[in-house]
Amino acid sequence: MRSSRLLTFFALCCGLSLVSQHLPAQVIRENAQGEKIIVYPDGHAEYFNGELVEGYSEEANASYPVFTGYIEPLDGTIAVNQEDLFKIAVRRSQLAEEASDIARTRAAEAEHNLARLESTFRSTPAAPDEPKYQALQQQVEAARRAVAQTRIEAREATQLAGEALTLTEKGGFVERFNENRRLTRTEAEQRNTALLAADLPYNSLIPFTDNYLASGRRDLLRQPPPPGCDFAYEGADNNTGQYRRDNESELLFTFTDERL
Repeated sequence: MRSSRLLTFFALCCGLSLVSQHLPAQVIRENAQGEKIIVYPDGHAEYFNGELVEGYSEEANASYPVFTGYIEPLDGTIAVNQEDLFKIAVRRSQLAEEASDIARTRAAEAEHNLARLESTFRSTPAAPDEPKYQALQQQVEAARRAVAQTRIEAREATQLAGEALTLTEKGGFVERFNENRRLTRTEAEQRNTALLAADLPYNSLIPFTDNYLASGRRDLLRQPPPPGCDFAYEGADNNTGQYRRDNESELLFTFTDERL
C-alpha cells in the first residue's frame, strides 16, 4: 500500500515537471515606440500599469527583443531582478502621488490662512505704531511667504509624481535604477577618498607636476632672506637728546612657491 502511494506521488511529480517545462512564461518586449510591454502566453500584451496594448500581434512583434538589460547590483549579496524594480517603481509612484496630495493640501491651507489674515488686516484700523497692528502685519507677510513656498513644493511634488508614474507606464525604471546606483557609488567613492586624504600629509595631496623646479631651492620659511638696512630715522631724539635709530617697516613674507 505504501509503495503504491509512493509510485503515485512520483508519477504526479514527473507529470507536473513535464507540464511546467512546456508552459510558456510571460516575457518583456519593446514595441515600435521603444516602450517596454509584458507579453503573456495567450498573445495579448499589457503596459506595466496594466493597460492593454491595442492591436498587438505576437507574430508582428516577434522581432522585438526580450529584455536582457544589465541591472546594477546592490551592496553585499542582494540580487535584484526586473520584477523587484517594477514593484519598487510602483511603490515609489504611490508614495510620490501621496506626497503630491499632501503638498497640494498644504498649499490650499496656506492660501486659506493668507486670505483670512489679509481680511483681518484690511478691517483693522491703520496704526503703524501699535504693537498689535505690527504683529498682524508680520503675520500677513509670513503667510505670503508660506503660500509662495507651498506652491513651489506642490509644483515640484506634482512633477515628481508624474515622472514616477511615467516610469511604471513606459518601463524606464531599470535605467533610472542603474543611474541612481552609479551615482550612489560615485558619491561613496568620493567620500572614501576624502576620508583617506584626511590621514595623508598635506604636501602629498597637492597635485604638483613640476616638483623638480623647487627641489633645489632654499626653504624661505626656515631660512628667510636677510632684512634690509633702511632706517626710518637716525639721529638725536628730540625729547631726550639721545641717539636713536628706527628701522623702516617692511613686509615679513612676499614669496610664493611657483608650484602654488
